[in-house]
Amino acid sequence: MPNTSPVREKVAALFSEIAPDRAFRLCAGLCDQAFTEAVQPALTTQNELPPPLAYDVAFHLSDWHVQAAFIVALHLFPERFTPAEISEGVSEFFSHAPLHVATGAALFDMAYDNAEYIAEAIKDSKRSTIS
Repeated sequence: MPNTSPVREKVAALFSEIAPDRAFRLCAGLCDQAFTEAVQPALTTQNELPPPLAYDVAFHLSDWHVQAAFIVALHLFPERFTPAEISEGVSEFFSHAPLHVATGAALFDMAYDNAEYIAEAIKDSKRSTIS
C-alpha cells in the first residue's frame, strides 16, 4: 500500500481532531525521532539492552504505528469507516504489524511460552471459519 491512501488520510484527519498537536507523528516508517529517543534509552537503562539492540526494538515498535493508529481510530470511530476502508485497513495491519511484533519480541528476548496455545488457537479459528 502506498504511503498515502484514503484510509490513511481518514485516520490522520481523525487524529488531527482528537490530538491536533500530536497527529503529525503519524507518518510512514520510523519517522518520529522523539519515539526512538524515548524508547532506546529506556530499554538500555531499564532492560540493559545494548543501544543498537534497543534501537532495533524501537524500530520494530514504531514502523507499524500508522497501522496501529488505524486500529485505534476504528475502535474510537467505527461509524466513520466504510466496509471497504475497514477491509483495507485490516489487510494493511495484518500484512505489516505481525512480523514487527514477532521480531521485536524475539529481539527483546521475550520467548513465547505459550506458542503451542497460539498455534492451537489459530487452528481453532480456521476450523470455526470453515464450518
